[in-house]
Amino acid sequence: MHYNEKHLKKQAIVNCSFLWKEDLGSKKGIKSEDFCVKKIFFCSLWIIYKISFINFMLLSMLFSAQTTEERKKMDVIDNIFKTDTIKAFTIIEAYQKSSQIPMRYWSQMTAAYYYWDHTQFAKAKKLYINILSEVVKNKFFFEEKSFTDIMTGAVGKLFYIEKALGNYNQALYYAEKYKNYLPPELYNFLYSIIRIDFGDYELGIKNLKEDIVSGYYAKHDYRPNDILSKQILASRYNVIGDSYQKWYIKSRKPGFLDSADHYYQKATVLMVSNNFMPEYTNALYVMRKAKICALKNDYKNALGYYKQRKYYPIIKEKPRTEQVFDLGTADCYLHLNEIDSSIVYAQRYLMSYDKIETSKEALLMAYHILSECYANKKKNDSAYFYAKKCTDLITDLEKNHLSAKEFIHDYDVNSIAESSGKTIKKIRNRQVFLIGLMIIVLIAFCMYLIRIKQTNKEKHKIFLSIISELKSKDKEISLVKEPELFSERSFSIDEEQMEKISSGLMKMENRLLFLKPEFKLAFVAKKLNTNTAYLSQYFNQYKEQNFSGYVQELRINYVLLRLKEDTTFRKYTLQAIAEEIGYKDATTFTRLFKKRTGITPSYYIKQLNEAV
Repeated sequence: MHYNEKHLKKQAIVNCSFLWKEDLGSKKGIKSEDFCVKKIFFCSLWIIYKISFINFMLLSMLFSAQTTEERKKMDVIDNIFKTDTIKAFTIIEAYQKSSQIPMRYWSQMTAAYYYWDHTQFAKAKKLYINILSEVVKNKFFFEEKSFTDIMTGAVGKLFYIEKALGNYNQALYYAEKYKNYLPPELYNFLYSIIRIDFGDYELGIKNLKEDIVSGYYAKHDYRPNDILSKQILASRYNVIGDSYQKWYIKSRKPGFLDSADHYYQKATVLMVSNNFMPEYTNALYVMRKAKICALKNDYKNALGYYKQRKYYPIIKEKPRTEQVFDLGTADCYLHLNEIDSSIVYAQRYLMSYDKIETSKEALLMAYHILSECYANKKKNDSAYFYAKKCTDLITDLEKNHLSAKEFIHDYDVNSIAESSGKTIKKIRNRQVFLIGLMIIVLIAFCMYLIRIKQTNKEKHKIFLSIISELKSKDKEISLVKEPELFSERSFSIDEEQMEKISSGLMKMENRLLFLKPEFKLAFVAKKLNTNTAYLSQYFNQYKEQNFSGYVQELRINYVLLRLKEDTTFRKYTLQAIAEEIGYKDATTFTRLFKKRTGITPSYYIKQLNEAV
């Protein structure tokens, strides 16, 4: 504890001496009663000092006892935390608002670690930032070692949170901001990690190895037979293995993947041999083996490793690890051309990312996989959507001066940007073509509508003309005539015979015999006691139309008039109307109706109903 006891004591003695000298120097020139007053004041001050000093010593002893008690409590919690995080977190909840400042912030550190371990980065980050700010303000309430431990722990975790999210500059910012509170070896260690992230693999890996032998780990973290110390060492081995993987991606030297696997094995053996989360440790090693196979373009074996997740149920309790398995599996399926399976796992990753945000590199990789999958399936809208997501994310990273470096497989920003750009360009070209085609179709459709409007006007004009003639010509309508068959008339039938045929036809028309289906040339000839040759010649020469045209005219005239006057008849179907006037089907009736009038029966009926 940093109460400066010697300084307080010395200051009190100086103050008392000053008053004593002042009293002696003025003794000769003052009255005796003044001297007594000053003497009493001096004695009172001396008593107050003694009492204060005794209280100070008592408080120091009490605080020292509290510190010892706090250490014991935190040691108990730490031991529980190594085996049961949830139980430990439950215990320390009561300490987070403790009036004892060191206990308060150590318990908050434990809570922050719990959030970090469960990938609740936002909560962990907020708590670590608050701890750093408050602990610096209350530095004198901590022993030197306790203060250093809490600062290194908080800064280190903030560093790794920002790094996991791809915010490398922000990670370095915290290391620089609190540099004066950190052991130099720790600062160098963190800087070595950032050095690797920015591509200086050789020196970065060298520094990491030196850290184990003579750096921060050797001086501060190494404790013989301590499981936490061995866990930290295993973590160092994994960091070195990850660094060799990144170096391989840049250099393509196969030996670097072997080096990576070597350090991964050392970390795994160290953890498992000390029985520290053996199931999860083995799951992580399987995941790293899968990455190595994928980097060798051996996606079949990589997928085999990823599928081993079913043997490690603990993965479901570790969201970040599960995300890596999902994303790695999706990429393997993509390279093995199993597109539907790739989409399933990539979408699973995105659903998890919505709940637990991890690195931007992983998110970018997921977008790229989905863009490639949908492009493969010719689903251009979805392919364009995810390709655009890729370019937007890359732009956002550049805008905020962030870098995407840690891809779990063999990807880089430039290749994703290039691939996404090609996809977007291809789909945009297609969109331009489709838009051009749509414009042409729209123009054609507009012309069609104009034509329809003109046609409707003509139809309506015909309709009005028919109605007008029905009213003014005593039920006779001028319809579209069949073309004349002969340009010159030559009446070879005598007038008596013509009169007989004309009179007979008139009687048939009045009896509506023309509505019968059997009303044909032979039927009429028989009724008129003549032959079909005479009757046909009569229609051609006298009526200036053939027999079929004559029948059609009678039937259409009849149906026009009846539809106009009989609202019930309008409700008939076209088939029923056709049969009513002697036709077998609605199609024939409609065709002949339009041929004779210029409009369809449906249009005629519609206009009649609207007119009413």
